[in-house]
Amino acid sequence: MQITPPIGLHGPLLPNAVRARLNELYEQVPGVSCSSCDKPGSCCELTQVEWDSEWATMYPLYAVEYFNIVDYVRTHFDSERQRELLTSADERPMRCPFLTDSGGCSIHPARPLTCRTYGVL
Repeated sequence: MQITPPIGLHGPLLPNAVRARLNELYEQVPGVSCSSCDKPGSCCELTQVEWDSEWATMYPLYAVEYFNIVDYVRTHFDSERQRELLTSADERPMRCPFLTDSGGCSIHPARPLTCRTYGVL
């Protein structure tokens, strides 16, 4: 079931106490550096071979992470970009919709656990 958050709704979806606990958990994840990567953001998009083999770029999120991302998008993006990101129904994009043209993460502070642990395990 796809959940579409209301656009333009005021106030956070995630209570501050829950967000604080989520950030405490995130802080326990060892940091990784993308500075040695030849192509920043390449881990956030599929090659043609991966696409043809039906790999996935987006992994399921915990609901708390989803609401954290929605709150971040609603706070940090203009209404047009919010609408674009929060109404996307593509379950298997070739590249992460939060990936910038320069290969950075546009939601880096709110990125989910699966992104934070890429390259750690």
